[in-house]
Formats: sequence, C-alpha cells, structure tokens
Amino acid sequence: MESKKSPEANIENKRVPLIITGILFATALVLVAFEWKTFETEVRQLGDLELDLIEEEIIPISQQQPPPPPPSPPRSARCPWPRYVARTGFASNHQATT
Repeated sequence: MESKKSPEANIENKRVPLIITGILFATALVLVAFEWKTFETEVRQLGDLELDLIEEEIIPISQQQPPPPPPSPPRSARCPWPRYVARTGFASNHQATT
C-alpha cells in the first residue's frame, strides 16, 4: 500500500529535535524558578475589623416521632410435628389439623 503523506508532512523526522527542545525548556524553567529572588515585605495592618453583631435567631430543634411498629403477622396453626421439622428443617405442605 502506498503512503499518501508527503515527505514535508511527516513529523517523525522532527521528533528528536522537538523532544530535546522540550527538555531544554523544562530545565530552564526549573532553574529560573529556583533562582528567583524574593524580598521581605513588611506586613501592614488594614485597621481594626468592626463587625456589627447580628442577633441570630434560635431555631428550636424539631423532634420527629418514630413511625409505629408494623402490625405483627397473624399466627398460623401450629405444626403437629414440631420435633420433626426442628430436626430435619423440612416442613411439609400438609395443613395442621386442629
């Protein structure tokens, strides 16, 4: 397959010079940042801060009543074989006789 790019549009041959330029720029930026001089400045006061105290409104804390407990489910008839069910964990589909 033929390449449709022109040799002038190919940037692969400019890759190494661009990487070197980026490393030099980053190194120069770091050196300038480390050598930057700062001078002591005197701290000035802007004056006393006068706040008008605004009386805050006290809002009472609201108490939420907990919802009533759900009604208990209706009791079903007792199983005539409680020992068998407790031992085996098997409950049959037979209705209990009362």
